[in-house]
Amino acid sequence: MPSKIDLVVEAVRYTADGRIDLLRGYLRIDSTYTDRRIFTRDEIVALLKKGKKVSAGQRQPLLASTFVMTAPILLVNDSLITKGAPADHDLLRGVPVF
Repeated sequence: MPSKIDLVVEAVRYTADGRIDLLRGYLRIDSTYTDRRIFTRDEIVALLKKGKKVSAGQRQPLLASTFVMTAPILLVNDSLITKGAPADHDLLRGVPVF
């Protein structure tokens, strides 16, 4: 179990202008994760500003709080990006759209 990751994002929804609108993922509470939840962009930004670690990833089927992490999610110049993506707009590379 990835004990250092506070939120695992499994899917994203963008607005018409390309900004992140909603994210679907799992929030860590103590030693386990919540059920699937919907988060707003502002909620994710607030978590990142508090120093929480957010990552893109997928839950392993039938393995409860076990995830495969694909990329850390960062807040750079007010843009939410996965590591290595350009920081001029929101872009979570490799994260499916819902």
